[in-house]
Amino acid sequence: MPEEDPLVFAIYLRWATRKALVPSADCPNPSDQKFNDRLFDLYMLGDRLEDKAFKNAVADAILDGPESVPVKKPLPPHNSVCRVFEHTPTGFCLRKLMVTLWAWNAKPQDFKVDNVVALLDFYAEVLKLKARLRDRVPHISGTDSTDTLNYCNYHEHDDSAPVCE
Repeated sequence: MPEEDPLVFAIYLRWATRKALVPSADCPNPSDQKFNDRLFDLYMLGDRLEDKAFKNAVADAILDGPESVPVKKPLPPHNSVCRVFEHTPTGFCLRKLMVTLWAWNAKPQDFKVDNVVALLDFYAEVLKLKARLRDRVPHISGTDSTDTLNYCNYHEHDDSAPVCE
């Protein structure tokens, strides 16, 4: 896959053999912002490869670190948001995850004035969710509630496969 970032592909190959996301040599710390930003590229690679298990593992890694509460998560970077919103359909799991992270974490100064249609669509979704979440306290749990980051909400499932527990 010549168009892929070799480091992103190397992380995927390590995951394929070890079933664990292992950072690359240039960003060895999973809590490093550079590794966190690369997670969105990893998810998109998993989508191109149609590897649902990998995409679910990446979604979990985004939710897992570096903090265990949604309000402490780093924001998905604008360039990743644009790529995802330009190349994926509405309802795509990574879109929902990005919108949720921004709804919980974004401050007014994080919103960049730009006429990129993908970014405007993204901001509209973030603001709608922010309005619904007003005055709620976020937490991660296995329950399905609007104020909860339920990992399963950001996983892809086969029609015949059981939903996450």
